[in-house]
Amino acid sequence: MIPLSALVAIGALAQGGAAPVVGVTTAELYGHRLLLGADRNPRVALGLAVNLDQVELASANGLSVIGRHRTEGPWVRLRLGRRGRFVRSGGAAAALVHAVVVATLEGGARSQREAMLAQWRQRGEAGAFALDVGIVFGIGGKLVDNRATLILVRPSASLAQTERVARQLHDAHGVDTRVVAVVKKLPELELTVEDNGAGQALIGPLLVTDRGGAAVTLRNKVNPAGQARATGAEPSYVDALAIAPDNTGRIAVVNVTTVDEILKGVVPSEMFASAPLEALKAQAVTARGAVFAKIGRHHLADPFALCDEQHCQVYGGTSAYHPETSRAVEETRGELAFLGDELVDSVYSSTCGGHTENAEVVWNTPPKASLRGLLDVPGAASAATRPAAGFGGAGETGSFADLSDEATLRRFLSSTPDSFCARASVARKDKLRWEKRIAAADLDRLLFGLGVGHVTAFEVLGRGVSGRVRALRVTGDRASVVIQRELPVRRALGNLNSGAFVIDVERDGQGNPTSWIFRGAGWGHGVGMCQVGAIGMAEAGYDYRAILSHYYNGATVEQIY
Repeated sequence: MIPLSALVAIGALAQGGAAPVVGVTTAELYGHRLLLGADRNPRVALGLAVNLDQVELASANGLSVIGRHRTEGPWVRLRLGRRGRFVRSGGAAAALVHAVVVATLEGGARSQREAMLAQWRQRGEAGAFALDVGIVFGIGGKLVDNRATLILVRPSASLAQTERVARQLHDAHGVDTRVVAVVKKLPELELTVEDNGAGQALIGPLLVTDRGGAAVTLRNKVNPAGQARATGAEPSYVDALAIAPDNTGRIAVVNVTTVDEILKGVVPSEMFASAPLEALKAQAVTARGAVFAKIGRHHLADPFALCDEQHCQVYGGTSAYHPETSRAVEETRGELAFLGDELVDSVYSSTCGGHTENAEVVWNTPPKASLRGLLDVPGAASAATRPAAGFGGAGETGSFADLSDEATLRRFLSSTPDSFCARASVARKDKLRWEKRIAAADLDRLLFGLGVGHVTAFEVLGRGVSGRVRALRVTGDRASVVIQRELPVRRALGNLNSGAFVIDVERDGQGNPTSWIFRGAGWGHGVGMCQVGAIGMAEAGYDYRAILSHYYNGATVEQIY
């Protein structure tokens, strides 16, 4: 954890006052913890860039840099001009071990740790071990606990080998698998800090702030091949930027700032700023919950807890700020959604297409009470039998509560949804219902990497309550391969809009496939809040608390800071 003194120092530097010179270490950044400053305002380390050989920062008042000339040496502060360049002069990659996750234990299920290890050792995995991830902390009289225990097998330095083992274990035991990387030895980074042609050698990580408290701009980024990476409008970030070693020993840029400041850059990147205020408030609370749910659970092999991409949440820095979305963040300050005493992992996606999905269908996680799939219609979260009024023709009421049967899904796809997401002013018909036709030869090229040859058949290996695929078997004239999980399936098939689809085929006179047709509903994974549906609810007069209760199975909103 970054020492409290370091965060106090950051605040004092931003205000121009005297403060102890205290920086941050590589071990602290790889610790993946919530950071609390003297103001009790939660902070987090968020990754902006990795795998760089140099980076340039700029500020209005000049840059202040805290670092060390040598490992374990005293902290020093450099005062630079308005621009500074940070160039990698040396370093060493982290020692990583990759392992296959065969089980994820959360909540009370964590007590099954030893029994689960014994089970896998009996299956021949003598090296099975457990890894605890996540955080637990008390704040505002509320306990927030996102901890999980991962059961891991077959540790290896080879990512490719571990991925092959994951597929083999899935086929052999019928369990969901994924691969994680664990840092066994931290990376190192040597830097030359350049200012107006002069340079000084420092050991990363460095903490960089604007001397007057303004935002710091991330300018040109250069990759190992020496090619500039476009950064759009040169994004700026408040508080501190850390120049740290990534797991390859190159440069990572990390923003250390408050959760709510991050949300001001997240909410306008995730929802139209022109959306009704109640929808923006719902987005702010869900985005805040997503931050707390992910800390310590993602990016185990990176010097940050979260990234600025869709994998965590899209974060655009201060250039993305908008008065209305900032207002939504400020008016919900410190608010999170809870179901009972459990923090809601408040994930969300663009357009559910009329039906949301259970979390365990999309990701390798245990079932979560707050993330249950439901029809996107009034009363669905509390109704014993979820209504389907407005879907299809007469006699269809109640028949679309469960779309895991393909015949029911096909009827649903041919219906006209009357869901909240369909009623929204921003709804797009081509996302509510869509079709993609792929010529057989083009599909063979898309799936070439699977090694199945000419594709002859598909088999959906289970569906969730919204009809989204759990896994897909692809059979060709050379082999048969199973693709696990909704997102990998969508990507393999040319980035389909969602996993709620059916497959049809057109054949020539000899019975050979000529075209494959994919018909589906929705845009995104469909778990949790439907963003377009939230806009539809707000336009219909629902407030943000009602919106969150609908999409998270009766969850309530509480302020914890």
